[in-house]
Amino acid sequence: MMRLILFNTVLLVTIGYVWWRGGKPERWTVTMFAAAAMATYLLSAMTLSSYVEIEWQRVAIDALLLVGLLLIVAFADRFWPIWCTAFHVLALAGHGVRLIDPLVLPAIYYRVTAWSAYPTLLIVAIGAWRHRRRLLAGRHDYSWTFERHATRLSTHSDGRAAEQ
Repeated sequence: MMRLILFNTVLLVTIGYVWWRGGKPERWTVTMFAAAAMATYLLSAMTLSSYVEIEWQRVAIDALLLVGLLLIVAFADRFWPIWCTAFHVLALAGHGVRLIDPLVLPAIYYRVTAWSAYPTLLIVAIGAWRHRRRLLAGRHDYSWTFERHATRLSTHSDGRAAEQ
């Protein structure tokens, strides 16, 4: 029970901070984490979670979160999503290890799949903090790569491409 309280506290503090200080990629990412956490909680309420065998519903939730993270990596004009995605791949790999070796202890299976959320939340919070620092320094901080490219492709009155 204490682990659940700790995680919910970390999640809620991170959500609040990111929505207060972060840009669009940070907000999208933390919203996806919140949705995945809610789906996991609903799953736990409907089934008895023991981590004795692979929980395919959790694999599906983690796989959908991975797809969302990969989209953030592909389109965000940030570096931190790569690290979040890497930590989340570790969580998915935990499911794979359990599939390959059913003798992996349930406690280890739980730790590998659940605890990777902490560094990802920390990374998103750091991303929001860095976003805010760039804005306070007076720099423009593009949220998405296509925004940067659109700005570079805009033209001056004489037809030259603008470089910002």
